[in-house]
Amino acid sequence: FFEKFISAETLTVSNPCDRLHETYRYCIEKNLEKNKIYDIDLNELRKDVLNTKDDFSKLKGKLMDPSLMGSMSNAPILQETATDTRYNHLEQTLENFQENARQMGVIASDFSTRSQEPLNQKIHTLISGLH
Repeated sequence: FFEKFISAETLTVSNPCDRLHETYRYCIEKNLEKNKIYDIDLNELRKDVLNTKDDFSKLKGKLMDPSLMGSMSNAPILQETATDTRYNHLEQTLENFQENARQMGVIASDFSTRSQEPLNQKIHTLISGLH
């Protein structure tokens, strides 16, 4: 994986995980359509988090309106920046969650009486991150 995708010949625009991401997203969307887990509304999720192609096409249709072109010529750039910011925040939160879970595993694997307080702190951190 590393040698193939992290080399000088590889285009910087290619994303080796793009197909995996699309498959995962498709499975999640299908599952949310079938099962209303925790009352998650798929349409709200698309609008607020996913920004699917449908959402971009609606935005593009609005931007093509000549009456709106003057003041909104930079709107697609702002939309992409907002989307990037949301994904970056989500990615950072996930990385923090994974790191806390890893540290909790390290503490639990070599447990002693002194480990109780750090373990409790990690559990509290993980739980508070699930809000």
